[in-house]
Amino acid sequence: EIVQTYADEGKSGLRIDGDGFSARGRVALAFDDAGGKPSIDTVLAVDAGDIARARLYWPVNVMPAQTIAWLDKSLVAGRLDGGAVVIHGDLDDWPFREARGRFEARAQVHDVDFDYHPRWPAARIGAADLEFGALGMAVNSDAIAVLGNQISLAPAAIDSFKDPIIDLHVEGGGSGPDLLALLRASPVQDTTAGYLAGISVGGRGEVAFDLRLPLRPDLGESNLFGNVRLHDADLADHHWRLAFAQANGRLRFSNRGFAADDLAVRVEGDPAALSIAIGEFATNAEHQIEASLRGELPVTTVLAGVEGIAPLLPRAPGRSGWNVELAVDHATDAV
Repeated sequence: EIVQTYADEGKSGLRIDGDGFSARGRVALAFDDAGGKPSIDTVLAVDAGDIARARLYWPVNVMPAQTIAWLDKSLVAGRLDGGAVVIHGDLDDWPFREARGRFEARAQVHDVDFDYHPRWPAARIGAADLEFGALGMAVNSDAIAVLGNQISLAPAAIDSFKDPIIDLHVEGGGSGPDLLALLRASPVQDTTAGYLAGISVGGRGEVAFDLRLPLRPDLGESNLFGNVRLHDADLADHHWRLAFAQANGRLRFSNRGFAADDLAVRVEGDPAALSIAIGEFATNAEHQIEASLRGELPVTTVLAGVEGIAPLLPRAPGRSGWNVELAVDHATDAV
């Protein structure tokens, strides 16, 4: 690392050049007669560079090892547009967690490959602002792509470096197939793998979810809660030979299941309401799946595909109100 002085409009300062990193600014140190550490007043402007080199300059005296390791792994590649660092206070109180000084660092990045958790698909961040303080950090980003889904809002924060937990809020949207791919690549798959395997989804939808990711095992388990709002999405299950057209409504999901709440669908052109609950969303803890279909439907539609019934269906014309319910038990897989 090379440190050199420079003069700019009559003011003295510093320029710091390192491996893939450079900054300029001013540093003032004040020593007292007591023999303690000096007081510092520093302002630095960080130049553009490769984000992969930024890991050499994390404030290691502020952030714990788990947070640094997460940043090193998560920020795979990208560009640093620039940033700023402010440090002011008595270095005997560093890193100023008791509000006896000020430490702030900000950076702007773009085109970042962000691999933030092994259980989630990596994201491509178009642009983001990173903010570091004495107690925690925050990331505000937009223009994010995840498996074809476009994320318009994704603020993330670690409120306490002492107990590092990532709190992430995501809002975005995508096509039905892309949203289904996101669910299949997430912890939702752990509970619903057998049911998502044969499903196809068309149309489009908006997604929003909150994710809690502890960076230490003693801080608890990760939690996920979110929803998808479908718009004219065609749903099909190839295993059960079911097809529903123009689905509109909300799906709720977590890392322990998902549910559809009275989706407005069409069955062979007729309107109906479809509900599904899997995992923790089932109303009965003994059930692994619950489903219902309600509507004014022809008998031929409701009983189509039932063995032995087909020859009798022509004798049952017309339609009636139906409420078809399905429940699969955990222990027996019985309906």
